Amino acid sequence: MARGSPGEPRQKHHGDVPDGYIGYYLVPDMPKANQPVPPRPDQPLLQLRLQVGEPISFNERHAVYDVKVIRAEPDTFYVPPLVIKVAQTDEAGQLLPKEAAMYEHIRTLQGVVAPRFYGYFHVANPRSEWTHVPTSKPVIYDDYEDCPFPADGSDVMPAPEGPPPCTRMDVLLLEKVGKHLPPGQMSDKLIVDLRRMYHDLSSLHVDHFDYRPANVTYAPESPPGLPGLPSPFRSSGKCVYGLRIIDFEGAQITTRTPLYQRKLIKQRLPGLIWGLMAS
Repeated sequence: MARGSPGEPRQKHHGDVPDGYIGYYLVPDMPKANQPVPPRPDQPLLQLRLQVGEPISFNERHAVYDVKVIRAEPDTFYVPPLVIKVAQTDEAGQLLPKEAAMYEHIRTLQGVVAPRFYGYFHVANPRSEWTHVPTSKPVIYDDYEDCPFPADGSDVMPAPEGPPPCTRMDVLLLEKVGKHLPPGQMSDKLIVDLRRMYHDLSSLHVDHFDYRPANVTYAPESPPGLPGLPSPFRSSGKCVYGLRIIDFEGAQITTRTPLYQRKLIKQRLPGLIWGLMAS
């Protein structure tokens, strides 16, 4: 499966300001997205053969699978634990290039705030039918009065067929992050880490947008994962976070200034922390 080119990241312009004005709330022009870095001519190409394992998480749009590296050519490189994020429908597949572009934009924060991103892959009209992972279980009625069908089984409606098989395959290859945080009290360090991580994203004019407990995990264990990198936005050069923010599907580059974005983060963070403790 060949590597594809990311699309354009999501962008949100929040209003117009006078030419040349840079204020507390908005900047006049949409900040430019960081473009993918093309491989150097002397850079070796790594070919991986992967075995897809069990799904780690899934919804109606995407499924995340654990993968095992069967073969790496050349085998001189260390390959950390990986996952793939696969679109469940053609419509969802059109969103993955945007998420890939966002990972390229926040390249300096991969392994710092977000997982390391190893590429977007696309195949049109795959040879085998690619079908979605079921996202719901059959409903069991305990009370006959609540059951929409007659007790004798007559006039039973056929089950819905679900979404059609995909005519395209869209995949993101990502570093495998740690587990989700267990319910309970977060340490002061993790709370500070989480605030600083969102602040780092704001420095790149990025609004993650989806503030949910499901999108916060521990950093990968090292080994077997790669060690975390220090934040490039902390003057000490030694600030390594213990968490990761995942799922940049809805993230967007914004014309809000970093200071204004941090004001919004201050409003949203208590609810996110409460959700992490209660989930």
